[in-house]
Amino acid sequence: MIKESAYTQNIIELEIISKCFMLEIADKVDGKDVYLRNSIAKTISFLRAIDLLFIVEKYNEGWILYRALIDRLVYLYYLLDNNNFNEFDEWTYIKTFEYRHNAKVDEKFKRLINNPKFKTNKGETNKYNELKKRVNWQKPEAQKVLKSKDFDFLYKFGYDYASMHTHPMSWDGSKEFYQITGLEPNPHIETEDSLLIKNSFLVSSMILNLILINLAIDIPRFYVEYLIEIKKLALGQDNNCNQKFKETFKAFKEDAGY
Repeated sequence: MIKESAYTQNIIELEIISKCFMLEIADKVDGKDVYLRNSIAKTISFLRAIDLLFIVEKYNEGWILYRALIDRLVYLYYLLDNNNFNEFDEWTYIKTFEYRHNAKVDEKFKRLINNPKFKTNKGETNKYNELKKRVNWQKPEAQKVLKSKDFDFLYKFGYDYASMHTHPMSWDGSKEFYQITGLEPNPHIETEDSLLIKNSFLVSSMILNLILINLAIDIPRFYVEYLIEIKKLALGQDNNCNQKFKETFKAFKEDAGY
């Protein structure tokens, strides 16, 4: 099994290859593929942040981001299964409009009335009114979605466990208390935090592979092969990630004419 600290280099390499791929497809996507492309960036951003938090032993904050990472997987399953990307986009417009409007009309925030960031024109208001009447998009329920994929264990031991770090529990702050003060004996020496990076890497791999099989564009074979090695690494199997990274990076450079 790979040591937790050894994931950092693989995560950095995954970010490099993902950047190459996103640059290649940047202007080749539309419709749902825009969301899928952006989800690659979001996944890599989460994974890098979790790794950085793990390195500085901010495990609780890492688990919070891990829960948000699983949320992205849940949304992808839900959107792809129901093909309701347009409805999701319309719902997002409604929520964004309401945030800006509510802030602008609140008595406590009168200064925002003339703020250009909170101004709305007639066209935007008409669009909001039209969407508000007909859009009834509902957010996915993590437990229900993951169970439908036979990943109920990911809800029980991933999402639900991470939720105990996201929301206050009676022991909230105890680990940080001993970490900051250095007092002994520390009851938190033996924890499950070593699973944070392994699990985050695995969920990230699941997201990237899910995106890969649903993008409506041609995918370079060398990128597919690289993600296969990443999946092996995530599952704790023998892999050739480091060599495949070098080959894939070289292929992207040649593809771009460098």
